[in-house]
Amino acid sequence: MSDLQFQKFELGPIGTNAFLIWEENGTDAVLIDAPPDAKSTIEPMLKLRGLQLSALWLTHGHWDHMAGAAELTSGDMAGLGHKDDLELFENPECMSSFAMPGMDFQPIQVTQWVSNGDKLDLFGRVVDVLHVPGHCPGNVAFHIPSKGWCFVGDAIFAGSIGRIFTGVISPHWKNRSRKNSILSRDLPLFIRGTDRIQLSKVKW
Repeated sequence: MSDLQFQKFELGPIGTNAFLIWEENGTDAVLIDAPPDAKSTIEPMLKLRGLQLSALWLTHGHWDHMAGAAELTSGDMAGLGHKDDLELFENPECMSSFAMPGMDFQPIQVTQWVSNGDKLDLFGRVVDVLHVPGHCPGNVAFHIPSKGWCFVGDAIFAGSIGRIFTGVISPHWKNRSRKNSILSRDLPLFIRGTDRIQLSKVKW
């Protein structure tokens, strides 16, 4: 099995992280999150590396993570998200009150709804889906055990827990089995504002 590669991009008006993942010598790539105008950066990178975007995995439905999805998804490409953020994916105009002025909101069609405990395939590697609501009802993290990587969206920020926008701290965080899925493993997290951070460095 060839080595797994990724590249981080800070995109859109507030520098939201997106991650392009591919296998060395492979032809397909997966993008985690699609900030506004992601296409203008991601497509040249795909061409440079001889890759085709085969799937888009969305950590949650906030505009800065999904506003570039509509222009990137096409054909049979898989678009993954959690159904608790369906309203944000399909009616993004509802975020106009807290988005950047002049945003052009385009709804996106999620082709595969994921839930806590689901297993995804990433070029022959298992990816665990962790439902970590609080920042958004449908916030999910993608954990790749074979690499020790965990892409968490805005569930955790650099140096702190993620900002709570929707409701209160979810009971999912208080459920020991789900909490342990992230908190008991000192994983490298790929989050806003840094390449990676160990959980031991996070202030809870």
